[in-house]
Amino acid sequence: MQPLVVIAGTTGTGKTNLAVALAQRWGCSILSADSQLVYQGLNIGTAKPTPAEQGGIFHAGMNLAPPTQAFSTATFTQHALPFLQQHCLQGKPPIVVGGSGFYIKPLLQRHQQAAVPPNPAFREATFTWAQQHSPNAPWQALHQRLHQQDPQRAAQLEPKDSQRVLRALEIIEAHGGQAVGLNEAPPLLEQALAAQGQPMPPVVWVGLAWEDRPAHWDVLAQRVQRMLAAGWLEEVEALVALHGPEAHALQTAIGYPQLVQVVQGTLPLAAATEAITLATRQYARRQRVWFKPVLAQAATSNPSSAHWLDPSHYPTTEALADAVEALVSA
Repeated sequence: MQPLVVIAGTTGTGKTNLAVALAQRWGCSILSADSQLVYQGLNIGTAKPTPAEQGGIFHAGMNLAPPTQAFSTATFTQHALPFLQQHCLQGKPPIVVGGSGFYIKPLLQRHQQAAVPPNPAFREATFTWAQQHSPNAPWQALHQRLHQQDPQRAAQLEPKDSQRVLRALEIIEAHGGQAVGLNEAPPLLEQALAAQGQPMPPVVWVGLAWEDRPAHWDVLAQRVQRMLAAGWLEEVEALVALHGPEAHALQTAIGYPQLVQVVQGTLPLAAATEAITLATRQYARRQRVWFKPVLAQAATSNPSSAHWLDPSHYPTTEALADAVEALVSA
């Protein structure tokens, strides 16, 4: 059975280019699993692949919502699961590529699932507390509170992702203030295929990360400069004019809140650039923290199903694709 390959890992490591190169070789589609690429109009700052960069490969999982709409893991699952199921039933699993582990893990790996119903009253009261505690940055107060109660979960979530942070706090509250009470569930794709009488394809995880972190930080800093030179600030100006500065994605996607401040005249571009570079580095760290146990879990059942590769060790994307192809076929 043809395996389903996941290209995951940290930002700025060439995941998309690698996935396109492999998809061209294998004649399959790509499912993007990135919490920022789901937003329409956020293109330059999210490194969303252009039609030319997509290389003629169909990409699902992008441009699913306007910037004003909060986008949840459940919403992504509603889009991604039928796509995965259809292509697996046809014997052509797509390549899953992205850095949002909370999108990927429930679909393809056993995961912890909280049997806790939503509690709107708790969420409203908690957010009100956060606004009172930190009027200018309620999201920061929420994330700090989660860090105090469950540091591991806090490290896995974007500080400004108030929706998921509130959900994590909600689950803790439902279990008496303890970060416990989660049940393990099989992969959602496995459940969907079983309903059709089909087995789950083998999943091969490929994580991309630089071993030389300072060198990676330099690459990320250069990437921010290239994005700005390509018109990122002008993109943000247009989005603010169309959707307003408080649009959800403009306040949560990496780099966009700082550039909104530049547009509003409250932050110099040089200071924004420095803050964006730091935020990007912090995001890369969180991605590494997230994916390390995910690939370790995959390797416990089959060591050949999880691999970390350093893209800086390969002269070209094609050389990296050769290495991945060898691992998948081994």
